[in-house]
Amino acid sequence: MSQILVTGASGLFGGEVARQLVANNIPIRILVRDPARAPALDGAVEIAVGDYRDSDALTEALSGIEKIFLASYDQAEAVEHQANVLSVARQCGVQHVVRLSSDGTEDDHIPIFRWHGLCERQLEDSGLAFTHLKPQWIMQNFESFVVDDKLRLPTGDGRIGLVDHRDVASVGVKALTEPGHEGKAYMLTTESLSHAQVAEQLSEATGRAINYINIPPDTYQQELEAAEWDKGSIDSLIGLFAEIRAGQNTDTNVADTVIDVLGRPGIRFSQYARDYASNFGGNA
Repeated sequence: MSQILVTGASGLFGGEVARQLVANNIPIRILVRDPARAPALDGAVEIAVGDYRDSDALTEALSGIEKIFLASYDQAEAVEHQANVLSVARQCGVQHVVRLSSDGTEDDHIPIFRWHGLCERQLEDSGLAFTHLKPQWIMQNFESFVVDDKLRLPTGDGRIGLVDHRDVASVGVKALTEPGHEGKAYMLTTESLSHAQVAEQLSEATGRAINYINIPPDTYQQELEAAEWDKGSIDSLIGLFAEIRAGQNTDTNVADTVIDVLGRPGIRFSQYARDYASNFGGNA
């Protein structure tokens, strides 16, 4: 019987956590909103259907479960939705929650960090054992940031800490399957690069010139508004990029922290770029 529930299994992080657990012959249950989008996993996998708002579906999904990988999202309603998950988890006897969070949660003036900070404290106060996974910039995000071989962002020469989602998932799997990670908050990063350096490494991996263009913040905000982004997400990005331009972000000069948990170096951006080159239209 599965004792681990993986939420967000149709997404980037939950899907990778599920894949790694199954690859290690660990039976799991996954929670998805749409069973048609459940990942194809060759192993002992149970599928539960529901979302964080549906207490009845959560009760069924969490029956017999001891540990949860709790995927998250950068929206204000995440706080309310997580409260519902934790309430049902306590009722069902769950013991340990490994939550995908974010670095920078002490920064209250940027909305996405404030929301994650509230969720972290909510989990810490729940009475359940917890582990926070706090990645910095996810390398895979550049697959949406690069358009027509251009990386257009208002970040100047600022540097950011980077981590591959596969490493974040590996830390999550370790916390779910080994003792000693309860009460820990893992800030996860591998290296720090400027966006010009990111574009240079993507160019080398794809065999094409991918150019970084430092655009004015007002232009970027107008483009987000035209794309109908919500105000909280726009404010978060504009505020975060302002800190990066000024070199005031906490991840401006970081070292590999993945090695501290996994006992091996984290995946470097150059390796990520080679592994995912085809996602940028380049030569894999």
